[in-house]
Amino acid sequence: MNDARVLDTVRDALRADRIDIYLQPIVSLPQRKHRFYEVFSRVRAADGQQIMPDRYLAIAGREGLIATIDNLLLVRCIQLIRETERRQHAIGFFSNISAATLSDAEFMKHFLKMMAQNQALVPKLVFELGQADLRAGGAVTMGILQQLARLGFHFSMDQVTDLDLDIESLQRHEFRYVKLDRALVLDPALTDRVIDLRRRLGAEGIDLIVEKIETETQLVEILDIGFDFGQGFLFGEPRLSRKPG
Repeated sequence: MNDARVLDTVRDALRADRIDIYLQPIVSLPQRKHRFYEVFSRVRAADGQQIMPDRYLAIAGREGLIATIDNLLLVRCIQLIRETERRQHAIGFFSNISAATLSDAEFMKHFLKMMAQNQALVPKLVFELGQADLRAGGAVTMGILQQLARLGFHFSMDQVTDLDLDIESLQRHEFRYVKLDRALVLDPALTDRVIDLRRRLGAEGIDLIVEKIETETQLVEILDIGFDFGQGFLFGEPRLSRKPG
């Protein structure tokens, strides 16, 4: 598909409710016990073809559709949390949230009101933001995060490319998790910095999650460094979530 056709497919999928929700486990190490699920969206074309996020997110972002997709994802997250509450499963959900969604005043007003009325669900949902989005958003983004934090929400930072983190700011704004790509963690040139970062984050109550773990060999190397959480195809690929009802 070229970009124009991808855009048409995304718009059609939004109209026809063909944005599918997938879940991938985040596990505790070394036990490999499921502690969280990360929630992903995938676009399904009318012919059943799936379009992955790395193909449509940039295009959707340019056309102002990301907030719509994020909103759908958040509503589905709340449904999933309610389902697990009914089944008494002690598991949480990570959901990406973009700067576009955070700045959608109307949606955030309704969302904050809904969560204030459903306070028991708040600890089960972790909002995930990319490092670049956090830096670009600046004071405005942090102000909105503070509103969410006052309700009791916690946050995770992903898409980390620069290990020079402002840990004090992360801790102050209720970031409890940082995700690092497995390739970054296992880069021999960065080993000492990664170990030091893990130690400093741990001292502030922030857990590191290593993502994109695909083989047992990679896991052994990661366990040698010492991490508490992992994510990747080794522990389970993203699987389609049932729609409620």
